[in-house]
Amino acid sequence: SDNEQPLTYQQLLELDKNSIDPDKWHQLITNNILSNNQNQIQNQKNNAILIDCRNKFESDVGRFEGAIPLHTETFKESFEKLEKCVDGKQNDLILLYCTGGIRCVKLASHLVSKGYNNVKRLEGGIYGYLAWVVRNSTDINSIPNLFIGRNVSFDKRMVSRGNMDRLNDQTPILTTCNQCNSFCDHLINCTICNKKIIQCENCAITYKNNCSTCANKNTLIHNNIN
Repeated sequence: SDNEQPLTYQQLLELDKNSIDPDKWHQLITNNILSNNQNQIQNQKNNAILIDCRNKFESDVGRFEGAIPLHTETFKESFEKLEKCVDGKQNDLILLYCTGGIRCVKLASHLVSKGYNNVKRLEGGIYGYLAWVVRNSTDINSIPNLFIGRNVSFDKRMVSRGNMDRLNDQTPILTTCNQCNSFCDHLINCTICNKKIIQCENCAITYKNNCSTCANKNTLIHNNIN
């Protein structure tokens, strides 16, 4: 009813029956999303779908192989976009992931309430998965890292490799500088409008850590003053 208080995150965790650990997650992606023979992506294999539940700037920088991004700008858009993405797949295996697992608790519960029967979310999110890869890999036997690119972290680092440097991981850079199109994964906030942009070191100097729109406006204002 309208008088009911929303569940806290802790309450959602207690009710959550959809989480799977990184080991099981790795197996499910390998067996249901990726081709066993040539490791080519097959999103619909075995009636399974892998969905990146983060915002667009996050999935652009890094994602699991075979994942379908929701391309949201804010979390509140996720519920509607997720429903459209899984429409007609009530009995399919639906795999959800996000940065740390928090968003997917709510999204997985939402799908279950809508009648989806086989929803799984990655416990601990990308952070948990990358930590599991590092923890279970050795110089002799390294676990294939199925997360490509970089993980967006919500601290001053902005993008993180999750200690993958310890394994000499060669995961590719997926994004290019928004201004010069050189390969780059340096994510910053524009100092004027706070919009998140990918910007290389050279363009950071040229545009003074601003997006093109704000930098051009500043140039026009400066020229008019002079």
